[in-house]
Amino acid sequence: ALEEELKGNLPEVAAAAGLSLGEYSALTFAKALELEDALKLVIARGRHMQECCEAQPSGMVSLLGIDVGDLGPALGEGVGIANDNAPGQVVLSGPKDALAAAAEKAKELGARRAVPLNVAGAYHSELMAPAGEKLASDLAEAGFTAPAVPVYSNVTAELHGGDADTMRDLLVKQVSGTVRWRESMSALFASGVEQCFEFGPGGVLKGLVRRNDKKKKCLTVATVEDVKAAAEALAAGSEA
Repeated sequence: ALEEELKGNLPEVAAAAGLSLGEYSALTFAKALELEDALKLVIARGRHMQECCEAQPSGMVSLLGIDVGDLGPALGEGVGIANDNAPGQVVLSGPKDALAAAAEKAKELGARRAVPLNVAGAYHSELMAPAGEKLASDLAEAGFTAPAVPVYSNVTAELHGGDADTMRDLLVKQVSGTVRWRESMSALFASGVEQCFEFGPGGVLKGLVRRNDKKKKCLTVATVEDVKAAAEALAAGSEA
């Protein structure tokens, strides 16, 4: 839609990144993964993760006002870092009872708030490891090619290389590993990126861009009007 609005004059994209499930969108955008394969994979991923959710009561808690490096004493008993989203914004994941205790400990360590998330289970925790193992078989059937646009991996906070098996392995690890979004954004901005675009409703990533660097700009593109606004921003940038 943006290409059509800009009459095909879409500026060069510096890099792409997607948070959690969004990494599949980023890889598809970068032509590392065909859309049909991506759809099959996200369906399979969701099914495998739901099975893990039903196996044990678990959940996630968003912490505000504390950094990853200060949370060591709050972790353990299956509770780990699900998302390192931004300075002062971390998500814990794990078994229900242990998670509640970890949230209280986090407050003692300096967290201003601990907000339980309305999710089915402990995503991006060791409880999801069986889902990753099952997903490996699905990933093996999907074709991967070197990204045409640089894409950041949630697991490493570094760019995906061109090796298909390595990309598959990282997506397996992503299911139960920490989403290193803060580090990914830091690397993205260090590369010189000033303008970001979030594709999809909600504006969550726009908020995280601001949390990571208040000087950076981000437009959310979720409607026809948003596409026009994004096209104007891109056109203005290319003329500058």
